[in-house]
Amino acid sequence: MKKRLLWLAAALLVSMMIAGSSVVAWGKSHGQPENPLARRVLQKSDLPEGSEAYYAEQLTADHFPGSPCPVNIPLQVEGFLDGYVAGGWYPLTLQDSALQGKLQRKQAGAYALSVVYQYRDELQAATALERQLEWFHKEGNIAVDANAEQAGYDESLAAANGVRGSAMQLTYSQEGLTWVSYWFFGVEGDTLMLLWVDGLPDPGTHEVFDILVATIVQR
Repeated sequence: MKKRLLWLAAALLVSMMIAGSSVVAWGKSHGQPENPLARRVLQKSDLPEGSEAYYAEQLTADHFPGSPCPVNIPLQVEGFLDGYVAGGWYPLTLQDSALQGKLQRKQAGAYALSVVYQYRDELQAATALERQLEWFHKEGNIAVDANAEQAGYDESLAAANGVRGSAMQLTYSQEGLTWVSYWFFGVEGDTLMLLWVDGLPDPGTHEVFDILVATIVQR
């Protein structure tokens, strides 16, 4: 947490966009069937016009984004059979005009990352969920200038789609600005899903989080 999460996300998005494009192209050229987990993560169509650096690729125990990266915060999960990741830049209009003037880039927005992991059974997936949530409460994992607390999301919609989960909000300071990360962790059967949205502490950032949570729990 001592380094800029957005800087890490930007580097990750660019590198994995290139790698992901190669993986997709290779799979298509060899006639491989689509991984069903690919439909559970964010799609290019889930991002508005003007989004940047969208990527999607398969994850395995031997092929995982290296540390440090947002996927490893709070924990890089273990013991999964298969996984898939997708992410990109979600442009938005800040409702707090004062924040816009503090940005170096003209277009405001948030980085969004979604990951799904398939486990051997429901018990393993539920255990992985608890480990993710425990990270926020373990002393030393969060920087002293950061604050973690429960975040709201549409629990009734998630439950209606068979998803049990929890959401966290992490507020931190970096480079003279305050930033916020929203995390959603959910389990549906043998599948663990994670969503990470990081941006400025503006209502628009939370709206993006709400939109994307609703999207992934209905997949």
